[in-house]
Amino acid sequence: MTKRAHSTKHEAPEFTAFMGRILRSFSRRATTDLELLKAMADMRAELDAAITAAAQGAHDNGCSWTLIGDACGISRQAARQAWGIKGQGES
Repeated sequence: MTKRAHSTKHEAPEFTAFMGRILRSFSRRATTDLELLKAMADMRAELDAAITAAAQGAHDNGCSWTLIGDACGISRQAARQAWGIKGQGES
């Protein structure tokens, strides 16, 4: 059996829209439930870790920090500072 990479390019816009709807719904509910507000704040660390893993994974897969920064609306230097591994080369 051959292992194939799963392509997600066609799913990305729909998935992004779905995530946005969930976050907006969650934030509306959190206006009347402080436990949900705390849960949202706690999820921020998880989201930051997921973004770091995605950026590092993209770099490991050959994307330059310039491309990663451009995708995130920040400079190459900011991307590398935010998500680069200490001691890593400048690529």
